[in-house]
Amino acid sequence: MATETTMAAEMPEELSCSICMNVFCEPVKWPAVPTSECGHSFCRLCLFQVIRWNICNGSASVRPRCPICREPAIDEVQYASPESLILDEALAQKVLEAFGADAVKAQEVANRAELERMRAFEFEAPLHLLGSYALRQGQKINLRLQKEHVGLIAHALVHSKRRIGFVLSNYPYVGAPTRSATLCGFGFQDYTPQQAMAALHCNILRYGGLVIQALVGPELHILSPPVERQGPAYNGALAQADGATQCFWTAMVREQQQQPLAVRAPFRLSGRARPLRNFVNDVFCSLVPNPYRECDVSLPRSPALVPAPAPSTPSVPTDAEFVED
Repeated sequence: MATETTMAAEMPEELSCSICMNVFCEPVKWPAVPTSECGHSFCRLCLFQVIRWNICNGSASVRPRCPICREPAIDEVQYASPESLILDEALAQKVLEAFGADAVKAQEVANRAELERMRAFEFEAPLHLLGSYALRQGQKINLRLQKEHVGLIAHALVHSKRRIGFVLSNYPYVGAPTRSATLCGFGFQDYTPQQAMAALHCNILRYGGLVIQALVGPELHILSPPVERQGPAYNGALAQADGATQCFWTAMVREQQQQPLAVRAPFRLSGRARPLRNFVNDVFCSLVPNPYRECDVSLPRSPALVPAPAPSTPSVPTDAEFVED
């Protein structure tokens, strides 16, 4: 803190970042289009935050613009990593000569720690196209999937810590409304691809189809264009006899950070005020609809995906049944 205060008090205007109003830390040039005259530079951390804000809170279809001259950036910058941004070596050398190596190194360590904290919320996740449904955090749903989705679930068990992305549209794209979901009922052990396929094989034999339970989490922001990946196909045994493959969508996503709830002191009503409170509460509940009422409705049954169970076998859950705690 003392180093930052000293640098801020002594910094010339040409060595200050226009975003954080502090001394440049690893200054990088704004990735403008080749025909642009923009030559502005910003801290690596500040520029990366601007790019991420444009995807998560702005419009993913609009390219980010320079905070000073509003020149648009190139298309590839929206999916760039912090390391791929071009360092302004001349400006970095001026900062080093003005403030010394120790002060610059201390600020670089702090900014890199913040970059690592930001990237801790980013991971590659498989995407499942759920459609236009309303989901809320903390909700449990049961999904009956086709056998073609075995590779999707196996990838989630092995690579993405049992997390998948529910895309609430019919096609995945950057900016599509997406919810994080954690697979339940698979224990806490780490899975190899063979163990994941064996566990899903037992699931199919038990329910007569692939039935999973998922706990809905916070919102996800798709950071990169979704790509198709190939996974092992389910062939009725353990998925690899004929070498067939099945495709599913994956993308780099960012989990929305949850804001901590403010702790409020309990408010106690006197005995005379409680009947009035109960009356107002009853009137309010009768006039204001429940915002989560549409989430409590079971998803429609698809005859093509959910065959009627045999009389001798127990009933199988529908395509997606919402289970309330």
